[in-house]
Amino acid sequence: MDANIQNQGGKELAERIKANLAEPQHRYELHDPFAETTFRFQTAEAATAKADELGASRFQHRDADGAVKQVDKVDGHWWVRNAPLAPQNSQQPPAQEDKPLASVQATIDRDSLSAIEARAEQRAGVGQGFDTDKEMALADAHAFRRIQDPALQESAAVDMANNARAYPEYKAGLDKAIPGYPGTAERVYALDAALHDKVAAKEDRKAQEYAAMIAEREERAKNWTPEEAAKQAQRDSEDYRAQGDTTERGYMRDDMALNAKASPHYKEALEKAAPDVAQDVTGEKARVEELRIDPADLERVAAARARDSAQVRDALGLNSVEPNIEKEQQQLSEAQDAQRAAWLKKADAANAQGQANSKAPGGNQVESDEIFTATQSEIKPAVPAEIEKQYLRVGDKFYHPKNTDLVAFEDKGNKLETKSNSEAIAESMVRIAEARGWDEIKVSGSETFRKEVWLEAASRGMHVKGYSPSEQDKAELAKRMSQTEANKVEKENKPFRARENEDAKEVKAQAEPPKPEAPNKRMAESFAKDSPGEAVKKHPELAGAAAAVAAMDKKAEADGLNPQQRAIVMARVRQNVVNSIERGNIPEVKVKEEIEVKREAKEEKERAR
Repeated sequence: MDANIQNQGGKELAERIKANLAEPQHRYELHDPFAETTFRFQTAEAATAKADELGASRFQHRDADGAVKQVDKVDGHWWVRNAPLAPQNSQQPPAQEDKPLASVQATIDRDSLSAIEARAEQRAGVGQGFDTDKEMALADAHAFRRIQDPALQESAAVDMANNARAYPEYKAGLDKAIPGYPGTAERVYALDAALHDKVAAKEDRKAQEYAAMIAEREERAKNWTPEEAAKQAQRDSEDYRAQGDTTERGYMRDDMALNAKASPHYKEALEKAAPDVAQDVTGEKARVEELRIDPADLERVAAARARDSAQVRDALGLNSVEPNIEKEQQQLSEAQDAQRAAWLKKADAANAQGQANSKAPGGNQVESDEIFTATQSEIKPAVPAEIEKQYLRVGDKFYHPKNTDLVAFEDKGNKLETKSNSEAIAESMVRIAEARGWDEIKVSGSETFRKEVWLEAASRGMHVKGYSPSEQDKAELAKRMSQTEANKVEKENKPFRARENEDAKEVKAQAEPPKPEAPNKRMAESFAKDSPGEAVKKHPELAGAAAAVAAMDKKAEADGLNPQQRAIVMARVRQNVVNSIERGNIPEVKVKEEIEVKREAKEEKERAR
């Protein structure tokens, strides 16, 4: 049975590779009529550079399906036309359906990386005996050369380098791929090595900074006078007794052990002022020598890193998206707290049972960061119908339909987990989270996965904890949301979920007689068309909804989004709240207290550990 599945998986992968190789490999063409020469390019950057060199303001873009579209330079910006224009009209302002060339190239980048990742995942499920590795290497090489973004190029290089290490025929094919265009394999190997070097350099830098910090603290403790040492010992013992967190107490024991070793006055004062604390410090194996990092230690770390470099991606751990329920624990009533504790106990038991029965699929995770996640009714979590159709579901595991040996992601109810960094899988997990009403989610795992989840979730008006976006990420989010809005100009410009709800209502209305307008609908319509203040005056129960929208606006501002980006995000947030009100899930006003404790010493320890 397994052999049949494996053979079928290999056949499907071979067919996919054949289809990929049939796609146009050069996505841009520029014809020079003076030299009667046609230039072909893989990336928009190369094409525009040549056009600027020749003084041209027009060239062609070829889609993956072979369709040709015109690219025009208008007012200094390149646009991909949706419909052809005569040469004399090439400077016509872009139409609504036209797309910026940069966004088209960004889509090519993501699609090319996703294709490389998908082939790698499917290849891993096939096992040995696959005889099309050389063709797969060629398909990957073509896709790699179409990627313009350096970060995505690096991610693709890591996947391809891992394939080259795992499959000798793949390496042989990659080394000889694309005759006449040398350097692809060398570029892949160089990027892969550079990534490992960056990881190594970061680890070395952290180790050196930590060693310097320890040395500085030791030197400071050595210079304490007896009076200074006694005061420090008194403060440390009082802080230790008052500290309730077990992990933090462990850090404090390490600090006191270091001080005691460096300063005999401190040790004597601690034993005299707080014998119980001194016993904890000496009885917890506080070996300061283990905290020191000498050259021999660094050499051992470097040797271990070199040995494990081929497994660096697996070492990243599980990626996940899940609810972050602990942040609301302080403000729950007694009844809510009891219900929450029961829910957590059941969730922990379910997770423990799942870990005992099966191996976790990977380390990328998505979980809800919503206030009410812990008190939801105990029903089977929702999965959108389109996601059910997209994957083969067996229990809580979702498999790739064309490779039933490969788990795409696992649904644990309060958490979604995957081993993949695929953009498509990240999108599916976010869509599930959105369907469950997780307007705030917590993401963990690899940086690639967390970035994809942030982009997808933020574009849907969801708040994400666990990833800090860069300026490039914010620009990509704004571009993605602009494209999404442009593609959704239909049915009075309503967002997808609103259109989906209305489509369902229209179908239902055909089978049922008209019903009186529900109060929830009236409140939703008021919240949608009126200002928050006016909506609350008409319907006081909407105060919580208005507060929720205001809070999300503050979060968007705190995330560093510019006014245009915030406007796009808040439009989505407001529509999500309107949909929730219409469903009867009206947000309530909750008073939260956020306590920020800033301790310089703790920050130093956290950076070091």
